Order: sequence, then C-alpha cells, then structure tokens
Amino acid sequence: MVRLIRASLRSSAAFGAILLTTVLAVSSVQGAECTSSDASVQSAYKLEGPATASAAVHASPPLRGVALGDWIGVEIEALPKLLDEAKCRNKSIIPVLNGRSFTEMTIFGPSTKDSNVIFFRLLRTSAQRSLWAELLGSPGFEPRKVSVTLRMEGEIPLPANSSSTVLDLEVVNGWSLAGALTCFFALLAAFLLLANRTNIMRDAAPPDYAVPIVNGELSPTKPTANRGPYSLSRLQGAWWFFIILGMYLLIGVVTWDFSASISSTAVILLGIGAGTVVGAAVIDISQDTPEQQATREQRATELSVQIERLSKTIDAFTFASLEAKRLGGDKLISYDESKRSNLNALAGLDPIDWLLQEATALGDPPPLIAERIELARLEATPPGAGTPGETRLATLKGRYPGARATELRALVPKTSELTEKRLMAISRYRKLTNQSEWWFIDVISDVNGVSFRRFQLFAWTIVLGAVFSVTSYRELMMPVFDTTLIGLLGLSAGTYLGLKIPEPAVPK
Repeated sequence: MVRLIRASLRSSAAFGAILLTTVLAVSSVQGAECTSSDASVQSAYKLEGPATASAAVHASPPLRGVALGDWIGVEIEALPKLLDEAKCRNKSIIPVLNGRSFTEMTIFGPSTKDSNVIFFRLLRTSAQRSLWAELLGSPGFEPRKVSVTLRMEGEIPLPANSSSTVLDLEVVNGWSLAGALTCFFALLAAFLLLANRTNIMRDAAPPDYAVPIVNGELSPTKPTANRGPYSLSRLQGAWWFFIILGMYLLIGVVTWDFSASISSTAVILLGIGAGTVVGAAVIDISQDTPEQQATREQRATELSVQIERLSKTIDAFTFASLEAKRLGGDKLISYDESKRSNLNALAGLDPIDWLLQEATALGDPPPLIAERIELARLEATPPGAGTPGETRLATLKGRYPGARATELRALVPKTSELTEKRLMAISRYRKLTNQSEWWFIDVISDVNGVSFRRFQLFAWTIVLGAVFSVTSYRELMMPVFDTTLIGLLGLSAGTYLGLKIPEPAVPK
C-alpha cells in the first residue's frame, strides 16, 4: 500500500513539472514575439469637434477645459509600437482617469497612419456609475483636475507627462443648472401657493358650526377660513416627491442621465408616501359618521362656552390687578386706563361688577377680590347717608374688618394658570372643528394633543429624506436603501395608519 502511494506521488510530481515547463515555454515564446513598446503619454487635450478617423484636430494652444460629451485626444510617444504590442497580446487599450480604469469608454484612432494621437469620448455609463461618482460626486462650480493616461488591459498605466496630461473637468454647466433650478423652484412655488390657498396639504375643512379663533379669541363675526389642519400623510408624500424630483434634476444636469437615475428605493419611497395618503383618507372617511359629527358639535359648543368664560375671567382679573394698584395709591393709573377694552369683552359691565355677578359660577377667589375692591371704592368715595351704598359699605366692613386698600395687590390671583387652561381649550376646540393651529403642531397631534406615533413617522421621514439627499448629491446616483431601513419607514407608516383607526374623534 505504501509503495502504491509513493508511486502515485512520483507520478503527480512528474506531471506538475511537465506542466510548469510547458507554461514557461509558452510564456517565453509569447514574450519573444510581443515586444514591449515603452510608450508614454505626452499630452491630453480637448478636440475641437466630433473625432472621426479623418478629423482629430485640436485648438492651438490645446484646450484643457472639458465636459461630459467632449472628445479627448491623447498624444502618445511610440504609439505604433503600443498598438503592435496590444495587437500581439490581443488586449485592448483603456482610458485611465485619476488612476481609475474606465473600460466602458472606447478608444479610437489614430486618424492617420503617421499620427501619434488616439482619442475617446467622455461618456458616463450606468455600468461604471460608481467610478464616475468619484469624478463628479458633490458637484460644484469649480472645475475638477483630472489626470489622463492609458493602459493596456491587465497592465499598469502608461507613464504620463504630469504637466500636460491634466484636464479641467467642468462638472456643472451653469446654464443647465439655471434651467433645472428654475423648473424646480417654479414647481415648488406653485405647490406652496396651492398649499396656502387650498386644502391640497390639509385634511377636511372646518364644519359650518365652527367659530374662527382670531388672536386667541373666539370671533363669531368673522367667517371661518376654508382651511383644515395640515395632514401628516400629505406632508410625507410631498416631502418625498420634491426630494426625488430635485435629485433627479441634479443628477440629470451633471451626468445627462435622465433615463436610469431613479433607483428602486426612490420608487418604494414614493409608494409609501402615496399609500399613507390613501390609507389616511379612507380611515378619515370611515370615521366621519353622523353620530361622530353630532358628538363633536356638542363638545365644540361646550368648549366655546368654556373658552369665553376663561377669557372674560382673565380680562376681569387683569383689570382687578390694575384697579388694586390704583386704589392702593398708584397715582399713575386712572380708572379709564385700568379698564382699557375689558368693558367691551364683558358686555359693557364694569369688570368688578362682572366678577360679582359671576361669583357663583367662578367660586373663590373672584368674589373675595371683587368685594375687597368694591369696599376700597366705597371707602374712597363714601356714599350718601341712607343710601343702599351706605348699607353695602357697612356690610363689607363687617365682612372684612380692618381691610386696607394697600393689601389688594397681593389678593389678585395670577392669570398664568387660567391662560394655560384657555390655550388648552382653544387647541382642543381647533382640533374638534378642523381649524389649523400651526403646521408642525397639526402634523404631530391628534385630537388629544401631541402623539408619539405621529412624531415618530415625522422624524424618520425627515431623517431618511436628509440621508437620501446627501447620498444622492455626494454619489450622483440615488441610493438603494437596505431592506431593513425601508422596513423601518414602512413600519412607522403602518403604525401611524394602524393606530389612526381607533383614534378618538372627540377629545377625552
């Protein structure tokens, strides 16, 4: 058995030696037949027009500024020997730009037998988009320095004259960019105009019973603007539309590739945006039942009464504070100054009288401060004998023995808590009656206030939009997101729609 193994090893070694000898012999024969050319690149420049076999001419002096689509002439020392070597080795000659081999660009020439110039055209192809991204990525108005040389397939690049083989590549054409920007911003301006004047970005318009909110107050005398709250789903759809449109125009202007620049991720993102808009609209329609409408109207009426009472109370307390200062000895404040416009808000009543009138509804401390101010007023201007004022003065003195006008300022309640309650009531009223608060508050809030699921979808939409834009700008091709990243955005959109179904139509 051992002898058989040894014999087998000897046979394998012998076969390997024969094979290696054969390869070396073939290589030596090829080496003897194909002589190295020792060629080098002397110059590179822009050709004046389309290069053909009969026209490979350049300006004098040679032009170094080039752009995509231009023909590039490359002057080579010992060009005939280089061509003979390439033919002998059955290998092609490849353009090399900034050390990168662009195999998709075809070499032509020479134009005549005695010429030492070959040429190629600067054309970006989809197959080598990653290489072109290194040359054209993060485009700007400054030309890019591009060194030009050649190499034989499978060989190192030819040596080049560093001073005359560097071209200035124009990345962005000013006129083309101006046209693209004009188109983009014209569409954006038209869209923003529509968003401001129509409901293209908003949910349903306010119902007929809605009272408009003007400067934080109910204003029944003014008509309700036909503008509902901004829609998160429509905002997401518009966001992706304009980002993808902008990147499409940018990539097209720089590369002139308008047919293959939209990636599968871009289509998916547009689909998620459109699907969210449709899904949200279907859910809203299914929830808008007559019963829900009646409940919302009743709750809106209750909130309007609450808002009106809170506003009047705040006005009355504001007046009471100034009146307390006046009665306490502040000579700079007159009665007319302290009442300001509050009498109009309180249906012509003196604010203190209004507080006394509403004492039962408001509870303490409004009756306290109102009666103390009334006492200070009667003491400052004593009523006549035997009048109801004298009786009232005696009653109040008995109720508040030893009361002094200088104590009034400390008794007036602060309106900050009431103001906060009124703001919350106004916010809920606007949500109930489909009135916009502010676009950001609209998109991240449901009827009960700010919603985390809405904020989550909004945040991921903004972040992924920024990533998409930056990547497209830097690489000059729309990115292909990982399925996990796409799934994350889809999950956020699905969560938004899923939890929108049981979303309450009336605030708790």
